[in-house]
Amino acid sequence: MSTDEAMIAAREVSGRPKMICDHNELQIMGSSTSAVITRRGETLMRASVTLEKPAEVSELPFGGAWFSVRKVQMPEEGKPALKQVIKQALTGSFKAHSIWRGRAFCEMPGQSISDVWKLDPKPTWRGWMIHVSWDLRFGSIVWENWVPAIVD
Repeated sequence: MSTDEAMIAAREVSGRPKMICDHNELQIMGSSTSAVITRRGETLMRASVTLEKPAEVSELPFGGAWFSVRKVQMPEEGKPALKQVIKQALTGSFKAHSIWRGRAFCEMPGQSISDVWKLDPKPTWRGWMIHVSWDLRFGSIVWENWVPAIVD
């Protein structure tokens, strides 16, 4: 995400965790594509895919819906926070413009601004380069709970 609008739509509306990152272009050279995600000059993730063959939507490692957790912290001290699980479905507007698969590499080097590198992803053997579009619609809350406040 390199714009406020994209971050707000993803984080505040649908609960997917996001950060504003530096604007980086996808690099495509021959059959190789690579990307670097940076924030304030620090690398959060590097990924590359060697484009070996066209693929179909059915081969992608995700289905027609995903779940995210949103936690809404109350501004007043001592008040509980609201925690929700939100289901976001791909709409009928989903369109796959181009899908390629091949050998892949993904790295999350350690840095000081995020703990995402602690996820320690498993070795990546294959990946996809996808160009898709869809309309982001409202999700549905499938679970919610008030989390007690932490009082020091």
